[in-house]
Amino acid sequence: MLFASGMCLLALLAYLLRDWFYLSLATSLPFILLFGYYWLIPESPRWLVGRGRVADAEKVLRNLAKRNGIILPHGFLIELHKKIKADEDTDVLIVPNINGQIPGKEDYIDRRISNMLPYKPDFMKINESKESLDKTITDASQNSRTDLEDHNDEMSKSEEFTSLEEQQKSVPVDYSSSINTFRRKSIQIVNKILLKEEEDIVEKKRMDDQNSEGDCKASPLDLFRYPNIRKKFLILTFNWIALGVVYNSLSYNTPNLGVNDYLAFFIGGAVEIPSYFIALQCMERFGRRWVLCVFMSVGGLACLSCALVPEDWPWITVSLAMLGRLCAASSFSVFYVQIGELLPTVVRAQAMGASSVVAGVGLLTCPYIVSLADHSRSLPLTIMGVLSVVAGITSLFLPETLNQPLPQTLEDGESFGRDFKLLSCVDTR
Repeated sequence: MLFASGMCLLALLAYLLRDWFYLSLATSLPFILLFGYYWLIPESPRWLVGRGRVADAEKVLRNLAKRNGIILPHGFLIELHKKIKADEDTDVLIVPNINGQIPGKEDYIDRRISNMLPYKPDFMKINESKESLDKTITDASQNSRTDLEDHNDEMSKSEEFTSLEEQQKSVPVDYSSSINTFRRKSIQIVNKILLKEEEDIVEKKRMDDQNSEGDCKASPLDLFRYPNIRKKFLILTFNWIALGVVYNSLSYNTPNLGVNDYLAFFIGGAVEIPSYFIALQCMERFGRRWVLCVFMSVGGLACLSCALVPEDWPWITVSLAMLGRLCAASSFSVFYVQIGELLPTVVRAQAMGASSVVAGVGLLTCPYIVSLADHSRSLPLTIMGVLSVVAGITSLFLPETLNQPLPQTLEDGESFGRDFKLLSCVDTR
């Protein structure tokens, strides 16, 4: 709303100064004060945790809590991390591989602080009767024995199990008994068969290694290494380009509406103020993707409708153009929330910066689109309308983020929204 108010103020300054030089000074010199933000704004605790800087994140959280009248003890974040690490170490499943060898413990517990609070989707639990579960455990045990016999023909069955028991005892892993180990292993096998999990184990391990070891060195190139993250990043970048071109072209197209330039620009800033109220209420109730789709589509149709209005009815054209600008402003407010919620924390700032740069290059087309009004007054609005409608449709290919945990690691970003339904809606009950 302050941004929209600034647009109205800009129209007033331009009307009063009437000189581009003084207008440039009036709109640039005050921003020198914004360099003071470096000492005033703290770093994001999520980003600090994702980079392994737990102590710095704790300091920020303690300062924020203090301002809200809450006292947090020293070391609470590190203690929380240690507790989660201890729980993960207890739940580690150690099973022999096909060669009868047991991997080292460090292969399982060498995880970084970036996994302290990861988003992990819930897995379905299969309720089986005791007889069915016991039968599954027996089958898993027999299959394991068969594999060991085929691989090591010279060893007898008793020697195989004795060797396995000795190897298992040599690894300092804290789990209750081999029965529980086989039980957990059998449940994994049942989940693999009955749920038809298509996730490749090797790929999952590679992503887990990237999650634990590479998140602290994540770069924008990681956006293109995983298909789901890459798809979301490209769609978000296209939507940013479309929104930027439509919004700025509507601003630059003010002189082509057939009314006073200063008045049209002032009205354009004024209509944005209610747009943020509308966007806030809609996206908190109906989600992000459908609200973005509706706003961009309605704004695009409003711009396309200008081609049907005669040129001697300028205020009808102004009304439709302002409706398109209201929808474009609402779409921008929804889009900024959506892009921050879809991208993982470790690359969020870098990815948004990269998208912003690409969108900035797309803005170079705005003056050329507006100049097409020399041939037809409605032609620039027609191009904006088509671009807005297309961007509204592509926004449906992004998953919903309302009431969902933010993806923090690269693994979270890759798994988030992988299997959503295209026409799914938010449950508003």
